Amino acid sequence: MIDIEQVIAPLLKQIEAKQTELSQLKKAVNQVCIAMKAAPKFTDEESTPAFFTHTIRPDEFFGQTFAASVRKILQMKGFAMTAKEIEAKLTEGGFEFPTDWKDNQLRSLAITLAKNSNLIVTLKKGNVTYFGLREFYPTKLKAVEKKKNISSQSEPDTETQENENQDLPENQMPDSDAGEVSE
Repeated sequence: MIDIEQVIAPLLKQIEAKQTELSQLKKAVNQVCIAMKAAPKFTDEESTPAFFTHTIRPDEFFGQTFAASVRKILQMKGFAMTAKEIEAKLTEGGFEFPTDWKDNQLRSLAITLAKNSNLIVTLKKGNVTYFGLREFYPTKLKAVEKKKNISSQSEPDTETQENENQDLPENQMPDSDAGEVSE
């Protein structure tokens, strides 16, 4: 006998993907409106997909990396989740947690999420911490990129310094340790 869940699972996955895509487009429209000092076109309810209709298979995250599994869960959800919610979905999907996490699994998971700042954004609301994908927060992503660009521009350009040093006579080359001109 055919299991209906197996039959409709791929269709539900397609629906979720389309809902996520539509939600991202609506959020983008809202962000443009806000940037142009106009009222957003969509309400939060309209731009946030109302689902977690995807049934997680018992082996969905088996053998996958932590980052890939968390990314997939957050993409399915469409917005930030608590560490406890993420832990429940990982467990449901058969993720194999590291053995050294056994005693403090939830705490270790939260610490790992917080340290994974290239993928995850940590949000605090009162005393509850949420974790969302960086791609959910494009303005935050732009601010981080801008900050990185500024810091990389402020670092001394060693090639430029070497070219400037070529113009100095041999006896006036800067001392690399002290940063002073030797005599």
